[in-house]
Amino acid sequence: MFVAVCQTPIRTKSGSGYHWTEKPLTGSRFMFDVEATSDAIVALSSKEKKPDDMYKIFIGGKKNTESTIHRIKSGILTEAETFNFVSPTEFKMFWITWSLDGTIAVGRENETQPFLEYKDPNPLPIMYMLD
Repeated sequence: MFVAVCQTPIRTKSGSGYHWTEKPLTGSRFMFDVEATSDAIVALSSKEKKPDDMYKIFIGGKKNTESTIHRIKSGILTEAETFNFVSPTEFKMFWITWSLDGTIAVGRENETQPFLEYKDPNPLPIMYMLD
C-alpha cells in the first residue's frame, strides 16, 4: 500500500503490520493510494505508539464489499457497501478528513461527497496515523 501523508510518502508491504507516521499529522486531511485485494486499513490516533483507543478505517472489507469506521473502544461506528473499491492490479486514491467537532469522512479521488462519514459525540484528537 502507498500512503501520502502531508506530502510525505510511506510505502508498506501487504501484511507487514502497522507503520506509524514519524511526525504528528498537520492539518485535517490527507490522501493515499491503495493497491490491495481487500481490507485496506488506516488508523487515526491521538498517541504515537500503542494507543489504547483509536479510529480504524477499513476500505474494501468483507472481500471488497464494504467499508467501515471503527473506534477501538466502541466497535463499528458506521458502514457502507463499497463493491470493488480497491483493486489488486491498480492503485486507487482515497481521502480522509476530520474536524474538531468529531466528524470523520472518507471519500474517493475526484469525489467531493464521502462514502463514509461519522460524527463522534466524544471525539479523539487526531494527531497520528498508521497504515
